[in-house]
Amino acid sequence: MKKIKKNSTKKISNREKRIKKSYPLEKKGELVKDIFFKSEVYLFWPLVWFALGFIMVAGVIIAMGFGEYFTATLLFWLIVLGGYLVYNWALMAGSYAILTNQRIINIEQLGLFTKRIDELELKKIDRIAYRKNGALAKMLDSGNVYLFYKNTNQFMSLDIIKDPESVASLISRAR
Repeated sequence: MKKIKKNSTKKISNREKRIKKSYPLEKKGELVKDIFFKSEVYLFWPLVWFALGFIMVAGVIIAMGFGEYFTATLLFWLIVLGGYLVYNWALMAGSYAILTNQRIINIEQLGLFTKRIDELELKKIDRIAYRKNGALAKMLDSGNVYLFYKNTNQFMSLDIIKDPESVASLISRAR
């Protein structure tokens, strides 16, 4: 997420427009302030497994000769590993958080047919913390944002979000 100057206008993507239309805001007077998406770091391990799987299967096929059996095996593994990559991309694309002037709504795609929706009113947030885990997360500016409830030990977590420092700052200013 890029930092926005106070007097500048933010360009709204088609994805953000679809999200604003598709998610019914239940409360009167509620306005969407921002939408936070998962970072591409979410796809790092699926990409690694895809590349390693392709290299291993291609290496075996080259070593054993390009017979019909081994070519079919390569195609099978490309479909399986490619499917795993597409599945994880769908999970990433379906997960986002919506910041309104009254609450934050965390929508997480858990499976192809399963979503979890958590919401937290801004006035019930006690403190906000963020964390960047590892060198890759620091290089690609992604991490987790933790929103702690008042008078409890419970918290809401926005996982693998782009630019967690700006997200935490925007939520802090909104409450």
